[in-house]
Amino acid sequence: MFLTVTQETSCCPRSCWRLTATSGRPTATRRFTHDENPRTMIQTFQFDNITVAVARIEECERVQLSDSQQRDVDSLSIEKRRRERKACYWLINNFFSADTLIAHHSDGAPMLVDRNGNPLAEISFSLSHSLEYAAIAFSKSVQPLGVDIEQPSAKIRRVASKFLSERELADF
Repeated sequence: MFLTVTQETSCCPRSCWRLTATSGRPTATRRFTHDENPRTMIQTFQFDNITVAVARIEECERVQLSDSQQRDVDSLSIEKRRRERKACYWLINNFFSADTLIAHHSDGAPMLVDRNGNPLAEISFSLSHSLEYAAIAFSKSVQPLGVDIEQPSAKIRRVASKFLSERELADF
């Protein structure tokens, strides 16, 4: 299952998101609208048995991470990557223990591990970041899972037919 999260700019001053689930072909699209509320800094979406959480990266600047998470963030040499990783940990910490770390499978796909490096059993996990937003998706299953967060752009419009149905393209 692959989830694409797209912010829709036509909804201002509200925050609108389109969540498209794809499993070989587009299977479902849902739109979510959230009020711009400073207390609601994480937008959470449920899609079947999958949870998707989205946050603005800048809202994570002052977040305190566990020592092991902070060491992981600090190990990154590029400031932009450190900010993205910190935002992903902030999202993770809202659903898992603060000792949960990001690691990678041999194919490069992200996974969650405990502080001893043991994979979290039966958790499918993915993360994404794009400009000012970070997103995570997870499911308590072993099905392959992917998430991609994108802000509207000409690039997305060029490839939208790869993940949207004809009806969804008309709305897009």
